[in-house]
Formats: sequence, structure tokens, C-alpha cells
Amino acid sequence: MSTVLKLVIKPYTTKELAPLFNMSSRTFRRNIAAIKENLGVRKGHFYSIKQVEMIIEHMGRPYEVIEE
Repeated sequence: MSTVLKLVIKPYTTKELAPLFNMSSRTFRRNIAAIKENLGVRKGHFYSIKQVEMIIEHMGRPYEVIEE
């Protein structure tokens, strides 16, 4: 049986988002470069909830399946 982890939509940093998409921080930043103009400026190191929603819309829903 496998378990699917749920994603909580909240402010995230790049280092927190990258593992959700199974990427390094550098690769993650390169993948969102295409929508950087639409994302706008981060508040400190955090992407806002709206920005996180835009990232998920651009990259698809992240999930992780854990085999038990």
C-alpha cells in the first residue's frame, strides 16, 4: 500500500519548494524562470500563497508516493 502526502498551501522558500518537486534548488529556480515576471517580488525569502499557487499551476501538482 502507498501513501500520498498532502501539500499545504502556505508561504514557502525555494529550499522548501524544491524537494516537493524532487529537484535541487538551482534546478527549481531555472524551471520557474519562465514565470518570474508574473510571480513578482518575494517577501524576504518566502513566496506568498498566491505565488505558490502560480508555481504549482506552472509546474503541476507536486506529490510524493511513499511505499509501505
